This record gives sequence, structure tokens and C-alpha cells, in this order.
Amino acid sequence: MAKATLLAATTWPLVLVARFLERAGKGIRTAPRDALLADSVPAGSRGLSFGLHRAADTAGAVLGTTIALLLVVAGGGTTVSVETFRVAVLISLVPAAAGVILLAWKAREIRPAAGSAAANPLRQRRFRWFLAAVIVFTLGNSSDAFLLLRAQDLGLPIADAIGLLIVVNLVHAALAAPLGALSDRWGRKRVLLLGWGTYALVYLSLAITSAAWQVWAIVAVYGVYYAASESVGKALVGDMVPSPARGTAYGQYHAAIGLMALPASLLAGVTWQLIGPGAPFALGAILAGAAALILWRMPQPT
Repeated sequence: MAKATLLAATTWPLVLVARFLERAGKGIRTAPRDALLADSVPAGSRGLSFGLHRAADTAGAVLGTTIALLLVVAGGGTTVSVETFRVAVLISLVPAAAGVILLAWKAREIRPAAGSAAANPLRQRRFRWFLAAVIVFTLGNSSDAFLLLRAQDLGLPIADAIGLLIVVNLVHAALAAPLGALSDRWGRKRVLLLGWGTYALVYLSLAITSAAWQVWAIVAVYGVYYAASESVGKALVGDMVPSPARGTAYGQYHAAIGLMALPASLLAGVTWQLIGPGAPFALGAILAGAAALILWRMPQPT
């Protein structure tokens, strides 16, 4: 619905409606999707399963971004025309509709055992501790649009900036399943600490770099952060919370991330304007380090 609305939009209020619908759809689907996946696999392969899901999702992002890049290049490579934008949206309608049809047709629910009762995940100490770490981390995790702005600030043209997203997604797709599987054997917290540490290193590098060519290597490492964090964090929630309460837990987990996303980007924008282009990335590195410390001190399972 959001993409169809965006296709028909000719004024900014309709674009706003489309954006609202798209975000509302993500808010509705994300928690039950993660709970469905966590319930469908044994705990010993949960990291691999979430990693495979992210790899498939990110592979689609690579393909979609590549198509967008080709459309931009075909249109001149400097700006995106209305016609180019509408062609891109029209193409994206096909997999969007196919995904809904496939979900309704083939996905099957895994129900909790009879007599099991849902508990409030926020009453569990480890889950609260993990949410605190996620909130601190997300406050320094501004939109990736700032990464593209930083690349352009260093002299990269828009086509190269889009290419950076392709590099990130390629690395993410390639490593999501292996790092998810590693978390099954090595432990979720260790792999997640690796991911957040990588994020801090990447953001610190973006804060101090002055050469455009260095951004390519930095962004490739950024894909490691995604691969070691997104799927592993979700698998960790599934480990901490029993099946009847997982939908609630994933809802609270994604709500914490979503509620911090706006202040994170506002904070990044303010520091960029008041201090300079490197400031948001230095702040992100500091907050990632603080979040890693909270996660490291998280209580062990009893």
C-alpha cells in the first residue's frame, strides 16, 4: 500500500502518507516475524537461522540498490528524476506483492504449548539489562543517510555514495549466516560485542578520515558490524524470553530501537552543524563503547 501510494504521489503530503504507511507496516510486521522465526527453530541453531534470514533480506537489498544505481546512472548519474524514481518504485512493487502472497500461502504458525502462560519480559533482569544496552547503542546509531552525507562531504559523487550501500549490503549478506552460526557455538554476547566494537571502530574512522578513497574500506568493515549485530541480537532475545512472551519481547526490543532512532539522528544533525561533519561519528563511537560495556556487564543466565 505504501509503495502504491508513493507511486501516485505528486505532492509532499502524499509522500508523507506513504512514508507513514511504510513505517507503520514495518512496526506491525517486525515483532511477529521475529517471534515466528524464533519459535520455528531449536535454540542451538537460532543464530544461524536469524543469520540466514538477514542474508536473504540483505541480498534483496543488494539487488534492489543495484537496480536503483543502474537507473541513476542511466539518468545521468547526478540527480534522480521523477521518471527514474517512479520506475524504481514500480519495479519494487513486484517483490513486495510476491512477499505478501508467499507469506499467506506457505508460512505456518508454531503455537506455544497448551497451558503455557505469557510473562512480562520486562520483569526479567537480563532482558531489561540488554534493552538498556540497546538504547544507549541506538542513541549513537544515527541514520545511514549521515554516512552517505559524510561520503559526499569527502568528495564522493552520488553514484559512488549509492555504491557504498551496495558494498555494505554485500558484506552483510556474505557474513550474516556465518557469524550467526558462530554465535550458536561461541555465545551471543561475544559476537554482539564484536559487532558493537566494529561499529565503534568504523565510526571513529569516519570521524577522523580526510580521504574519500578510505571510505570504501571503512564501509566494507561496516558490513561486518551489521552481520555480527542484527541477527545475533534477535537470537539473544529469543534465548532470554520463553515462547509465549516472545512476541511481546520483540515488540519491546524493536520499540526501544525505534524510539531512539529519531533522537539519534537529531543529535547527529545538531552535532554536525555545531561542531563539524566528524562529530556525529565520534559521538556514535563513544556511545557504542558505553553500550558494549553495559552488555559486557549483563548478568549471566541463572
